[in-house]
Amino acid sequence: MPTYKNTTQETLNLILTSSNDYTKIKPFDVVESEIIYDIDGLIKTDDAPYFNPILKQTVVTLSDDTDSEIITLDSDSTIIEVNNTSTELIYVYFQDVTNTPPTVVTGGSIRVFEHFKRHCDKLVIKSSGAVVTNKVFVTQFLE
Repeated sequence: MPTYKNTTQETLNLILTSSNDYTKIKPFDVVESEIIYDIDGLIKTDDAPYFNPILKQTVVTLSDDTDSEIITLDSDSTIIEVNNTSTELIYVYFQDVTNTPPTVVTGGSIRVFEHFKRHCDKLVIKSSGAVVTNKVFVTQFLE
């Protein structure tokens, strides 16, 4: 997400974000963009701020099969990845543990969820046994 300066005498119409909306960039204006450009008269003044599609990453730790962790989803999340590097089964419930059946993520696998945004704002994570730190990760992505 570099920073650019319009060094031309013209107003440029550019898409600056993933929303695909055009923004008018007046002569000598400085703007930040999620898009990388190579246009005459649009000079990159800084590589920062850097693009990072990860909104939030949660490391799940569970003491046993009765323990659970609630993860609040960022309203901008469009993709969720559950990475289970443990040997336990991970159970992912949308909204509440009463919403069954859960999605099961087996040990050594990754499960990706999309198209949940209008239906869910939290996940409840349970497991078949104890899950130690740095074995299960829930990552929320922008796109």
